[in-house]
Amino acid sequence: MPRLPPGATVLCGAGASGYSRLPSGAKLALLAFNEVARGTGVYPPEAIDAVAQQLDNDELRLEVLLDLMAREVPARTLAGVYSVLKGAKPTRPHNILVRLGVPIVTTNQDELIELATPANHVVDVLHLHGQASDLDSVMTMLSQYVEGLPQPIADAFAALVTGRHVVVYGYSGRDRDIMPFLYHAHRITWLQYRRWPDPAPLFPEAQLLKDRLRARMRVIELPEPAEWLFDRLPASHRREVDNLSAAALPISFVAALSTAAQTAFDAVSLRDRRLALARVLVHCNEAEYAYNGLRKCVRSWPQDARVVLRMAATAEVVQRRPEALRRYARATLLTVDPVLKASALLGRAHVNANGSDHATALDELKHAMTAAQRISDPHVRRRLLTRITNLRARIHAMTNHEAQAARDYRHAADLAERNNDLDGKVTAKIFGSDALHSRGRYLEALDQLSEVMEDNATYGRPQTRMWALFYRGLTLCSMGRLKTGMGDLNACRDEALRTDNRQAMAWAEVAIASYVRRSNVALAEQHLTACRAAIKKHGLPLTVCDVRLEWEYAELARARGAWSEALDRLDALDSRLRDPGLGMAMPYMPPHLVAVRGEIARERGDAGAADLLRDARRTFRAGGWRHSAVRMEVALWLLRGDTRPPASLVDRCSRYGYGNETRRLHSHAKTYYPLHSW
Repeated sequence: MPRLPPGATVLCGAGASGYSRLPSGAKLALLAFNEVARGTGVYPPEAIDAVAQQLDNDELRLEVLLDLMAREVPARTLAGVYSVLKGAKPTRPHNILVRLGVPIVTTNQDELIELATPANHVVDVLHLHGQASDLDSVMTMLSQYVEGLPQPIADAFAALVTGRHVVVYGYSGRDRDIMPFLYHAHRITWLQYRRWPDPAPLFPEAQLLKDRLRARMRVIELPEPAEWLFDRLPASHRREVDNLSAAALPISFVAALSTAAQTAFDAVSLRDRRLALARVLVHCNEAEYAYNGLRKCVRSWPQDARVVLRMAATAEVVQRRPEALRRYARATLLTVDPVLKASALLGRAHVNANGSDHATALDELKHAMTAAQRISDPHVRRRLLTRITNLRARIHAMTNHEAQAARDYRHAADLAERNNDLDGKVTAKIFGSDALHSRGRYLEALDQLSEVMEDNATYGRPQTRMWALFYRGLTLCSMGRLKTGMGDLNACRDEALRTDNRQAMAWAEVAIASYVRRSNVALAEQHLTACRAAIKKHGLPLTVCDVRLEWEYAELARARGAWSEALDRLDALDSRLRDPGLGMAMPYMPPHLVAVRGEIARERGDAGAADLLRDARRTFRAGGWRHSAVRMEVALWLLRGDTRPPASLVDRCSRYGYGNETRRLHSHAKTYYPLHSW
């Protein structure tokens, strides 16, 4: 059996220490969570069990949990959970690794490779994520993974990987701070654990690496990957490993915190424990438990701005918006700390924006921006500025200042990138895709979404996961890829229903109605009814969604051939849009009203159809709504009755991904041709 070449490097992960009975990441996370939860007293056992279940199912990752709790509990205290690793013993895989004669790189914080090294051996071991004996070196939080490896570690890792043969053993490939380095390897042999007959697919990050490297990466599926390495040892070393394995005592390991780590956890204040758990519960969609527990916290610390601020944010999540506004206002009066003041002003702006009071929200964001500029810590300052800019962009997008929205989203994404703020970047990219979508730039919108969909699915907040599905589904449906797009929209609606997010529910229902209308009018009407119910239950105005809903009812009437009803609804909506009491401008809606009138005139054979359609096209072009303008051109072509569509129109539809229009140009169908106000 050939040995590993002298220039090889072995990269190993948690699988290398599997036989040492070390706790998994989920078990470490549960240990940290239980230490913080111990004695909090305001959250019922079922709330704690709900988080434990998500940890056990890998729905909540260790680094995300620790990142959430580190907002209230010192990061070094949380890193103390890794002290449990110091009592472990090396096993056969470690004895194999130290005899390979090549450098070992590991993501593990245990030091079992060093313990397994014989006295007469020198093994080069690089710990990428720190060591349990030095808690300050341990990378514990998502923000650290996003920031990347410390520069000395990164340089050493690059030297051990670039241009070399890398053997990967017991590693999932899910670390965003590690995988980019592997693209520079000369060759990779990936030892993938598999217990037949169960399949053993690579995780997406590793599959992407394989797709890119092609012949340079070989995946070997094995029930005992360590034995593949064992077979590459010299005979004398194989005998040493076998002798050590035969003499080894049965593994008995009890995970226990060190005295220092336990002392640090015990020192965390009751207030900070309760606030940390509230953050985790909200992230896990258990916000009602958080809300009820925080009400007791506010009674204990009524003058504490941090407690009142967390209460306000949680009240907003559970849709008690008047209370949220009141408590945010209270928090601003209780503190001079610019971080807390900016956060409270941002929270109020968010509540008002969701209630369609955009002018008030923008004014509050100005004050939040002023407070944030006074924050001395540059990392905290940039994180808050990112959140403020993201919300300002969303308001501009909702009020048809789309060019400004696009600029704000780009600025927010840049701020987040500089700050290694994954949540801020994901938010900017997801909601920024809507600014591209509304301009008919669907391929760009999908590219932008694809940049963050994997990170969002793995690390994102439940809310951003939901809206990512919405915007991707909407974009795909707009392109005519209905099966995939409707799958996303239905998934968004189901998640909104599960989490009782009535705003997302309303938008998902009206979008689904828009794209089932052509094939099933009755089903579309059911979705519109569900949208109206969600808006009513939301409690605060969803003006933009409500206007879209009324437009959808008019277009639904056209789909049924009820032209008079459709025109009556358009007249009523036109009056509403002209009413100063509406409180916002929606210049993209009037041309959509003209478009429906033009289509009705075309279907009825009215003489004024062409003028209406040209008028709508002119306004769409002037506003930069590219797809809507092209849609009017297709309608004008249908009106002319030409047998062959203009080549330039076909080319534009194909180039921009306008699948519905492409099919209509080639089908010559005389059936109902739907309009969409997206």
